Amino acid sequence: FNSSPQSQVYHYLQSGYVDSDKWRQIVNHCNGDDKLFPTRRQWEDKYKSILTENPSKPPTQNEETEEQADESSGDKWRLKFGHDLKLSSGYTDYDNNKEPFCTNYTDDFKDTIDYIFYSTDSLTLTERIVLPSREILSQYDNLPSEQFPSDHLMIGCGFELKKVVY
Repeated sequence: FNSSPQSQVYHYLQSGYVDSDKWRQIVNHCNGDDKLFPTRRQWEDKYKSILTENPSKPPTQNEETEEQADESSGDKWRLKFGHDLKLSSGYTDYDNNKEPFCTNYTDDFKDTIDYIFYSTDSLTLTERIVLPSREILSQYDNLPSEQFPSDHLMIGCGFELKKVVY
């Protein structure tokens, strides 16, 4: 999915959630539009009629503006996007308790963007392919090369099924 370990996408897969403010920032940044992603008030107004019997009431003079509502809402009102998959990357703790230095190595880009995610509920990581060290990679300006036939390094993991108790 071409996302670095510092990205919100990686955070979402590993932790299981990203709040709506982060998604809004990502979507708006990608589209160059500050109002493309709805505010909390717009979400509430859109879904209120679906979740309740009564349609949305018209705003009164005492109600906050969208910006005030978003700023004053705090964590209590943030929408959370999440999953319960309990995923982990097979290389999460590879390089000093972090993802590897890189899985993609070109002259203008060197970062980790390849992953093997697995369910920690049902699998135990038993082995993984050892990646070339920084010292070995520093001998090359970029990949591919004779020794490394792709600009992406090969990754791989072995797993053992956990015993399921009902």
